[in-house]
Amino acid sequence: MFEIETAYDDRIFIEFQKLINSTIRAPRLRITRILFFVVGVISMLLLVMWLMAGAIVPAIASGLMALVFFAAAIFFQMYISIGQRHNINRSIRSITYYFNAKAFNAEDGKGRKESDYSDIKYILEGDTCFAIMIEKRQGFVLDKSGFKKGSPAEFAPFIEEKTGLTIMKSDNN
Repeated sequence: MFEIETAYDDRIFIEFQKLINSTIRAPRLRITRILFFVVGVISMLLLVMWLMAGAIVPAIASGLMALVFFAAAIFFQMYISIGQRHNINRSIRSITYYFNAKAFNAEDGKGRKESDYSDIKYILEGDTCFAIMIEKRQGFVLDKSGFKKGSPAEFAPFIEEKTGLTIMKSDNN
């Protein structure tokens, strides 16, 4: 019913990262950023309070604490991005996906893996691709420009029907 070829290049890896961050990981990332920001602001307020009171040593400690929390927030964001890049199997160059009434298959030239629709945990949609997630950190990327049979517009209701899941659209859609 559907045949989709995805060339795994840097563009598709970046789109996959953005898609996961704007859907599955978005609430957790927002909470963490807010927490780091709030603690940093509190530290800055303590710095001002200690400076106004004339206490230099506590003011320096508060200032250092604020810097540590702001740096931690930046480091955390970089860590998430770098971690995602390392979790991607870059030895794969191209995969063709086949979706039929009973199951879906992934073929990479070395072999073919069949999966059941019940294995799918999340379906994500971005501007240029779909992501079929088996776990929060494991999934298949379907390039919208790679549809050989069927179209992205036909695929969306098909996959929702087969899985019983609703497609999570990125913030960019």
